Amino acid sequence: KAVVSTQSTGNRMKLVKNTNLLNVGVLSSSFKPLRWSHESTRIGWYCNNAERRYYSKKNIEPSENFISNPPGIQTHPPSVLARSLLELRKSGSFSTVTVDPADSQMKVFGTGGVPYILLHNIAKTPSPVFTFRSTQKHTEHIQHSPNASLALFPLTPRHIIPTKFGLWMINFSGKVSLLENTLRNEAKNKFFIAHPGIQQFLEEDDNDFHYYAFHPEKITFKERDKTTAITLEEFENSQVDEVMRDSAALLKNLNENHVESLIYLIQEYANIDSEEVFVYAIDKFGLNVVTKNKSTQEWTDVRIPFPFVMNNIEECEESLLNALTKLKEDYTKEKIC
Repeated sequence: KAVVSTQSTGNRMKLVKNTNLLNVGVLSSSFKPLRWSHESTRIGWYCNNAERRYYSKKNIEPSENFISNPPGIQTHPPSVLARSLLELRKSGSFSTVTVDPADSQMKVFGTGGVPYILLHNIAKTPSPVFTFRSTQKHTEHIQHSPNASLALFPLTPRHIIPTKFGLWMINFSGKVSLLENTLRNEAKNKFFIAHPGIQQFLEEDDNDFHYYAFHPEKITFKERDKTTAITLEEFENSQVDEVMRDSAALLKNLNENHVESLIYLIQEYANIDSEEVFVYAIDKFGLNVVTKNKSTQEWTDVRIPFPFVMNNIEECEESLLNALTKLKEDYTKEKIC
């Protein structure tokens, strides 16, 4: 596995004629930087002082040597990622606890893909709200213990398992409580919008569904072997990255319709000849891509910064897709020639 990260100089994205150098430092166990120059004139992204940090690993298991955020690369702190991912996702892995009558031990019961919505009038930050039938296990467990947890991963293509690649994860642990009746209709209407597939069931068996508000008490950010605690104060005071919050459609579009262009992007800025690639995060500063090296079969985590801070998802989508289109045209012309 490897990490390739680049640092933007802050210039706006534009086509240029002059050659720009991409400097790459290789991090070995003794950290002896190796410098080389790479011409990058195709789409005018000023990406200087890139740092390539890697170890030779052909499987996709986490390793303590994997460095994901090299110094000098502009990224968000974990608290901002937590706030933004909570608002981006519509579902997560939800767990409750139960007591086994046989041994009186508390055991965790978890299910993936549990839908939720956010209400903004319960706490200082948006509160996740879940709904379960009276006969579901989670409902039974909540009646005995309010303890619960919610785990969120970045959005990836369906065939990609985030834990297999050690992608970062946010875990919220806390307690759930029955939602106040005054908020029930608001929650139900938000479920209709966010999860239209369950509208029929909520309308037909409304009295059989219970709505629960989730109140986080402890938040952790985990990336491969590193775990960072996020205080509630940090979480509450963090601003949501609007680009990340609204990036679901763009992520889907890139991973379904622009894989070839992404491979060219990795070739251009990370000097990796790839055969597989997927984007798992986009924020106002850049995008995170995982790619498979065609010759070494190593999986690489690549952070590519934008040449300027994106103000919103519309600006990000237009800039990124235009750049990818230009890059694909240039590489296609080279193949023909």
